[in-house]
Amino acid sequence: MQDVPFSVHALVIDKSKLAGQVKDMNGLEFTVEFITHLALRYSKIEAMNDILVIDGGTPILIQALRIRLSKECRYLGRNRLFKKIVSADSKREDGLQLADMVVGAVKDYVMGIECCYFNTFKSKVVDLWEVTV
Repeated sequence: MQDVPFSVHALVIDKSKLAGQVKDMNGLEFTVEFITHLALRYSKIEAMNDILVIDGGTPILIQALRIRLSKECRYLGRNRLFKKIVSADSKREDGLQLADMVVGAVKDYVMGIECCYFNTFKSKVVDLWEVTV
């Protein structure tokens, strides 16, 4: 078994409560918008040397996200957030399998279904952002 150091930055959105401009976004725009906002919540140097790995990220998504993050960082006078943004497959990547498990545990925790799985990694949670738009 390999030790996988990680921290959790999670974003939870109840799509049924979305309104306005966000509700009208297509899937790509929605994904880029909220990954960007979540990434900008990082400390200024926390993610600078990290690699953002997106499970099944298409080349179009990766490019749109790079462009948006670069634009926002320039606007805010911040350094680049990630060394690289890449796509990978959770079927082959242990870290992404762990991320899938974390997503399920966070969802169950936020919905009030189950908290014991969330509690196993609660100390790793740096940011749990519940969006109310």
